[in-house]
Amino acid sequence: RLDIVGEGPEFEIIGVAQDGRYRTLEEQPVPLFYLPVLQHIETLHSLQTGTTLLVRTTGDPLTMEMPVRRVIQSMDSELSLFNVTTLMSHMSVVYLPVRFGGTILGLFGLLALLIAAIGLYGVMTYTVSQHAHGIGLRIALGAQRSDILKMVLGQTLLVTFIGIGIGLAVAFAVTPLLTRYLYGVDATDPLIFAGIGLLLAAVALLAGYLPARRAMQVEPMQVLRYE
Repeated sequence: RLDIVGEGPEFEIIGVAQDGRYRTLEEQPVPLFYLPVLQHIETLHSLQTGTTLLVRTTGDPLTMEMPVRRVIQSMDSELSLFNVTTLMSHMSVVYLPVRFGGTILGLFGLLALLIAAIGLYGVMTYTVSQHAHGIGLRIALGAQRSDILKMVLGQTLLVTFIGIGIGLAVAFAVTPLLTRYLYGVDATDPLIFAGIGLLLAAVALLAGYLPARRAMQVEPMQVLRYE
């Protein structure tokens, strides 16, 4: 049993609820208790607390405002209903800073991905151009163009996987610092890390395919004439 006001009746505990956030997403969970309104109206008045009424509807929620007002007035004409809004509207205000920050970080992430793709494409183009002579010799000696493609893409994936491995190691090291800024997702969610890794690998394949395709178009006769 629990005595919450220092005087008056004790309350019987019938269950324990999980901690939660009630005002902002950044706040630390605080000890709270729930009381059945119909059994403890006088106690709620003594605590000077308000009451939030949640109404589930099947259509437009705002169309139910007047019917709900009539029901409340029929129960007690002195009760007032104010701050009527939908749950989505209420949560949109709470989530606004988080969504804004997430959007900005997402744009920076896309920019970083674009820069990485351009850099990878530039590196692979330079590497292929440095080995264009050797690639032409291989083709002149009978190497299949598909083998050239596999060789170039294999080098691309090798560099990419090394970079992804280093990036994942750093990400796992710094995720404890980001835990308090994440909502509804684990900081070390394996699906997210795997998805990002696959996305970067796909970008690397695309960035390496174009130089590889250019390398396959080298004419063997030109290489032999050069020799």
